[in-house]
Amino acid sequence: MSRNIQKISTLFLVSILLFGCSKSDDNDVEPTTNISFVINGQEYALDAGLIENYGETDIDVYDFDITLYSSAVTVVEEDGEYYELAGEGNALYFDFATNTESDLAPGTYSYSEGYEAGTFAVGAALADANFTAGTGTDYFVESGSVKVEKEGDTYTITFDVTLDSGEKMTGSYTGVLKLYDYTSASAINAGSRKSK
Repeated sequence: MSRNIQKISTLFLVSILLFGCSKSDDNDVEPTTNISFVINGQEYALDAGLIENYGETDIDVYDFDITLYSSAVTVVEEDGEYYELAGEGNALYFDFATNTESDLAPGTYSYSEGYEAGTFAVGAALADANFTAGTGTDYFVESGSVKVEKEGDTYTITFDVTLDSGEKMTGSYTGVLKLYDYTSASAINAGSRKSK
């Protein structure tokens, strides 16, 4: 009798595992991705993002900035342009130089202060921030690389960098980025393009 109970228990456990696996493979279920940055084993969520197109800054070098942030952080706009972040949470920022005018080209970008195409000149993170009060812990990138991929309107940003404190920061973001384009003639002539 105890052997039958053991068999039933085993069957029950196997059925739970099988149903659990089949449910996660269902096409109706959204795939989960690791959308965060990690410093010293501490994970900081990222839920949304934006991309700014500043156009050509040198011969065949184009400037695109990406800002990623967590769900309780909001974007403040001024005259339809990105102005600042508000609320509380986390944020991550990269300033890229690329060789394509229309969009940030897919590829791996290395940290460099020289601002050549295929590099990023600035990388910074802000953790547990209150953007209104101006508090939080900030981190600045000193070396490393960022991989940019794009499928349709969805970007995947994966990074493995070293901070000026010597700590490692890794992580990724997958999602749509809201575009702010400062390259149009009307935006430049109106003087509304944000200074960098």
